Amino acid sequence: MKEKKVTAAFLSRKIKMSVLGFNKSLSNESMKIEVLEKIALILEVPVSYFFDEVLSPKEAQTDTLIHTLTTELETLKKELQLLKIVVENQNFLIQTLREQKLKT
Repeated sequence: MKEKKVTAAFLSRKIKMSVLGFNKSLSNESMKIEVLEKIALILEVPVSYFFDEVLSPKEAQTDTLIHTLTTELETLKKELQLLKIVVENQNFLIQTLREQKLKT
């Protein structure tokens, strides 16, 4: 966390975990993989970043691919949300124009 210049409080908020629970998990070195995946995504690092063991080249490549795909998926989710808003706005505009045309 020091390398990425983020605090435990910041990360715990981002992953919706109490600061106390987060710090306890850190001190016990016991954190669920789902939580590690969220933290890795926030810090923009592969999950293997948190482990001391050396990965084989194939494992490292797989881990990097998973990280890349997860990041891309999050980006696509955000884009989809924006596109939904655009479509809703366009539908509202079309409906408004139809109503105005019917009044004339």
